Amino acid sequence: MPVININGPYPTYGQVMDLARSYVNDTMAGSTGATGEGQILTNSAPMTLPFLRAVTAELYQELGNSGGGVVIRDNYVLTGLPAMMTTGGQSGPDPATQVSLSYDSYFNGWTNDSNFFLPPDLIAPLMLWERTSGTDDDFGEMSEAQNGLMPSQQTTYQGVWEWRGDAIWMPGSLQVEDIRIRYACQLTLLDVDSVPNLDSIRVPIADCENALALKMASSYGFARGSEQIATAAQLAKDATRLLQNRYIRAQQAIDYRGDPYGQPSNLWPLTSFHA
Repeated sequence: MPVININGPYPTYGQVMDLARSYVNDTMAGSTGATGEGQILTNSAPMTLPFLRAVTAELYQELGNSGGGVVIRDNYVLTGLPAMMTTGGQSGPDPATQVSLSYDSYFNGWTNDSNFFLPPDLIAPLMLWERTSGTDDDFGEMSEAQNGLMPSQQTTYQGVWEWRGDAIWMPGSLQVEDIRIRYACQLTLLDVDSVPNLDSIRVPIADCENALALKMASSYGFARGSEQIATAAQLAKDATRLLQNRYIRAQQAIDYRGDPYGQPSNLWPLTSFHA
């Protein structure tokens, strides 16, 4: 995991671990004689990085499921997306043909092209736009299909898209296009194959120190059959709820209108972490 040099209310993993050791009563001097580095739940213990990865991912998912608080990337543009080919390998419209963008390649309706693919950190697309490639035209917004893509004659634009099978599916366009994507992305997690300096790595989740530390204490206690597991888990849940409420209250400051039943919502997630 790269060092994230950002200003703001982002705790370091070292601060999270210091607080977690306080919760589990492991603040004794460690191998270097420094008070507070602990003797069991140390920064270099084999269990520490896997636990930190797990609790960070869990908090990220919980905040995202509450309607906000995830990393959003915008203005990701795929240029020169080739025109569609029919299921018979010919150019021209065919209602039986669909194209798709996956993590590995672009399926043009007949063959796969590995030169075009989704960003590897994409969890879910939020909005898509399109324009004719090679121009500086404005991007036109594409609509998310409500109940699958309609089988119809293709034209010189895509118009609609569907997230299906971990790929973006579209009807196909008869001309080369640029596709612009706004998406919720994966939070970068610690590398378990290395032992980084946790004091130099910030967690890009604002004010999450207490929630992560309590989740660490709960995980540590669970592995050892502690009688305080339920208490630690409840405290972690309460701390997470406080973060969720902050994002929800921020969203309530804007007057949103709900989508009619059966229509997709482009309002989630509304609040982003540092990206």
